[in-house]
Amino acid sequence: MANIKQTVDLTQGTLSNLIVEDGKLKLPNVNAPTFTRGSIAYKSDGSQVAANQPRFDVIDGVLGLMVEEGTTNLFTNPRLLNNGSGWSPNSATAWVNSSGEYPYIHCEQQWDGVYQTLSLYATTYTLTYLVKHKAGSNTIGSHFDGPSKIRVDRGAWVDGNIITVPSDGNWHLVEIQATYYTAASGRKVYLQPGRGVTEVSEFYFKYAQIEQKPYATSFIDGTRAAETLTIPTAGVLSASEGTIEVIYIPNFDSSKVALGSAGQDWWWIFGAGSATNTNELRLAYNNGSWHVRVGGSSDTTYATSFAAGDKISLALAWKQGVNARLFINGVKVATFTPSNFNIGTIASIGYSYLWNQYRCNGLIDDLRISNRARTDAEILAAYQSGQPLPVDEWTTYLLRFSGALNFGRGGYYISPQYDLSTVGSYVKHRVYWQEDADKEECLVYAKLDNQSDWTQLTNGGSLPIVEGQDLTGRKIQFKAKLLDLV
Repeated sequence: MANIKQTVDLTQGTLSNLIVEDGKLKLPNVNAPTFTRGSIAYKSDGSQVAANQPRFDVIDGVLGLMVEEGTTNLFTNPRLLNNGSGWSPNSATAWVNSSGEYPYIHCEQQWDGVYQTLSLYATTYTLTYLVKHKAGSNTIGSHFDGPSKIRVDRGAWVDGNIITVPSDGNWHLVEIQATYYTAASGRKVYLQPGRGVTEVSEFYFKYAQIEQKPYATSFIDGTRAAETLTIPTAGVLSASEGTIEVIYIPNFDSSKVALGSAGQDWWWIFGAGSATNTNELRLAYNNGSWHVRVGGSSDTTYATSFAAGDKISLALAWKQGVNARLFINGVKVATFTPSNFNIGTIASIGYSYLWNQYRCNGLIDDLRISNRARTDAEILAAYQSGQPLPVDEWTTYLLRFSGALNFGRGGYYISPQYDLSTVGSYVKHRVYWQEDADKEECLVYAKLDNQSDWTQLTNGGSLPIVEGQDLTGRKIQFKAKLLDLV
């Protein structure tokens, strides 16, 4: 018998998303994500986020990256500071007191309140504010010079402009929508505690906002710029084969998509390519359906709806010459034929850079891009696990969105087969490799040519061979994975 003495030559064999540099396996350099928003923004808890900093927020217990269209709050002093400076009382029995932690509005008459005078167009506006009942009547409303509807805490809409808010010491969201049929200046928009009753009513207020939109976006005192997130395609995304998996949590139900203002009636989840329509990869929602495209000139669609706050798991897998598949919550809902296309230099997440005005208006979470078309079973298993998507050897980019834009990725190397015939009967041997501290996780495997599965090795451990086994005619092969975890 003879000893096994074999040094693996990394220049020989198969590399996937790895390079050999100075005799070592390495992940190639890939650029970090780029986020932009040319203004401050606020999280749902009221904390301010600086311009061009990502806004990580929570919807129904899920932390992710908020990507919203831009908006302008038409109110001045929407926090009602300085005793409601900029707000006019409707009578002598209505006022704003901002001496405490939060300002409150005091009213005594049936149609009392404070108001601002605005110039409004012939379109739909949405008014929102957070209130907490302080004293007296717990009805509240807001007068619009047009037909309106109102709701509290995203409940059912009620025609009119008066609603009862729970008197439980908690903050509650009130939304009112009104449609104007003619444009006019001098429109008065009221905040009216106790609307419809003749008695004292006091409510604490914060974050009053009126927008020229048929839905409410997050609060801003002034103008909030639209948000963008891009990642590189080089070393990440290929037109020939791949998989995109992502979680989307919408701020609104799907009926609002069609109501989007001009240029915002598509809500975009992922986009790449070099030209609209002809060289494009898209995953977006429009007109009651999910739209997907991998090259070509037309979309494949799947009709479905969603509610605000739904946790929607989306996956798009493709391989040229085979097929492309769309999955929703692990279930394959569409199969179509992909076409070759120019992938471009960047991919956009939560918006489309090719169609720059479209945003997803919600949270993006747990995005994984792979360099192969994952199977139906893999995608279903990943969804059913309920766990964050792992970094594996096929992951070219993974973003967790858990408070930072750190990204993970992986790759693998498979050696040639090495002939063991001269060894004869196997005597226990040990295998060693060198790995850099504080670098990517390195996993090493081996198998004989008559073994179907890889066996993971430990550094300094033994090979997956039975002691005394005759190795005449046998060959051994090694596999290494580098995983940059996040």
